[in-house]
Amino acid sequence: MIRRGPGGPDGDFVCDLPERDGLEKTPHAITGKEVTEPAMEARPLRVLIELCGHGARGPRFLVRMNGPDGMVIVETSTEPPFDSARVLMSTGFTGKIEMWDVVRPFARIRSDIELIAGMTVSGGDAGIALRRYVERTVGGDFEGEGTSGARNESGRPRLVLQGAGDGDIANLDLHIAPGTLARSSARTAVAA
Repeated sequence: MIRRGPGGPDGDFVCDLPERDGLEKTPHAITGKEVTEPAMEARPLRVLIELCGHGARGPRFLVRMNGPDGMVIVETSTEPPFDSARVLMSTGFTGKIEMWDVVRPFARIRSDIELIAGMTVSGGDAGIALRRYVERTVGGDFEGEGTSGARNESGRPRLVLQGAGDGDIANLDLHIAPGTLARSSARTAVAA
């Protein structure tokens, strides 16, 4: 089976893998007669993560396909296994994935691309948890995106955002005094 994807010197990334579908006929080691055996399981796709900096949400990683000189599939991410799986699925890759780094002599994560593409990390009052990934689109119609305008006690406008299916509501204060940083963050607004 040949998997193709974007990139590579000729425009395609090609990965030769053994067939996974059904049974295959192979000669018996001693008798030489053809024997039907289960097909060999495909080798997992390998991705390599590299630390590329730190942001407000934690360390940020660059994800490459197959090694340090491989094609970049995610330029910056705080959730490299999930983001890389979504990119791979969108380009047609399926099957197993292994995530490696340059520090450990073993894979950091081994999983199915389809499984982890549908997950994300979410932090809340109960701590950090894995949740179902919900793709968000940004459009011009914010009324249809679960947002509404509101006013707080002082009469300043506030933005009320509905969380992704969990019922979390974040009230973000839109008033920012000149020359200062925002007075509230999403984390403190959710706690309020």
